[in-house]
Amino acid sequence: MINTGYKGEVIHNYLGTRCTYFFDPNIDLSVEQTIEIVKSWFKDDYMLVQNGDTLTDLDIDALVRSYKNRSIRFMDWDDQKVFAGTSILSPTYLFGGINDMKDVGVKCDWGDMGTLAGLKKARKRYG
Repeated sequence: MINTGYKGEVIHNYLGTRCTYFFDPNIDLSVEQTIEIVKSWFKDDYMLVQNGDTLTDLDIDALVRSYKNRSIRFMDWDDQKVFAGTSILSPTYLFGGINDMKDVGVKCDWGDMGTLAGLKKARKRYG
């Protein structure tokens, strides 16, 4: 499921019917508010939450297997514990009211394209 706010039509046109889309015209929704609205779609499954302006080469499948039954938030330890824009939320986190969040420092390539400088860096790195 993709929460399409800004430029949602561009995302939909590019991905077509390969994804389920969620759109709420209230652009001021926080990540937590959006998760609360859409979590019923995930029932007993994990939810990957990634900022739309983050590019990364994280091996999500390997990380879910490594931290089974935990929620994880990826941190860039090399940059004073900066959030790398990606989290995996467990069913117990979503439905059980249990805060099982663990900050995990991983070696990966990631970039924030939310600024002009970040976009230029991403274009240089990824072509």
